[in-house]
Amino acid sequence: MNKLTATSLIAAAFLFAAASAIAQQPAPAASDSTKTTITPEERAKAKAEAAAKKQARAQQTAADKKAANMAKQNEEKQRSGGDSTTPMLTPEEQAKAKAEAAARKQAKAQQTAAEKKAANAAKQNQSKEAAKDTTNKP
Repeated sequence: MNKLTATSLIAAAFLFAAASAIAQQPAPAASDSTKTTITPEERAKAKAEAAAKKQARAQQTAADKKAANMAKQNEEKQRSGGDSTTPMLTPEEQAKAKAEAAARKQAKAQQTAAEKKAANAAKQNQSKEAAKDTTNKP
């Protein structure tokens, strides 16, 4: 028996095994439907509530709509665990960080080409050392 025949027989056996496993799974029961049955009264009530909300929203002023949206956003932030847009630093710490960044930028602008080249080479060596050092990594 050659390799092609053996391979095709193995593939066919696998195919039939998979098909029989799928065929043996039970079908969902007719009463186990995922559709919900809504009575006409419930549907009418839901439509009336939706229409009332739509009418109330249409009668709101722009300021009322904005306030409602802000309240909804605040509620969502509280549910999700807090406000991720608030800065982690105090205004003083932010000002200090900005000043330090500006000083670094100014110092880098005053460097000569040779100093920039040496700084880049040192940075590359440091990243290579960090890549080689696997003892600190989990």
